[in-house]
Amino acid sequence: MPTMDQKRVLDDVVAWATEDPNIRLLVVTGSFARGDHDDLSDLDIELYVRETHSLLEETAWFERFGEVLVTEALENPGWHPTRLVYYVDGKIDFMIAPVLALAEGIAYDVSYLVMVDKDAREKRLEPTVGGRAAVPRRVPRLHQLVLRGRDPIREGRRA
Repeated sequence: MPTMDQKRVLDDVVAWATEDPNIRLLVVTGSFARGDHDDLSDLDIELYVRETHSLLEETAWFERFGEVLVTEALENPGWHPTRLVYYVDGKIDFMIAPVLALAEGIAYDVSYLVMVDKDAREKRLEPTVGGRAAVPRRVPRLHQLVLRGRDPIREGRRA
């Protein structure tokens, strides 16, 4: 069975998020952000939005990224709701949070990629890895390289 073309799907998610006025910030975390993803890795996507209800209650929007087998709703007390979407060829985890959650800043102890930032809110993200500040990899340059099949992290270059 073929696996999800993560780069193509991520490009589709970014295009959708760019066009949707509700979505203000899209952050990718996990193995894709670290640069150590493989064909079996899922995509971990955080959406910071003006209004969460439509994305949390409706499911049709999942289908724009592939054929959906099943979804799992995690309410994540103490964090933000997540929808695990299992597709025929892969999986995407969508964390959905109100943009107001950025007011006090979000601390990341893992690598992340800012893929869409409509309101210059990236400064509200606080990268901390292993107790020290980490430099987030920035888009669009890295996004363009990764989506074109080049991975500057694996090639030993900074984005």
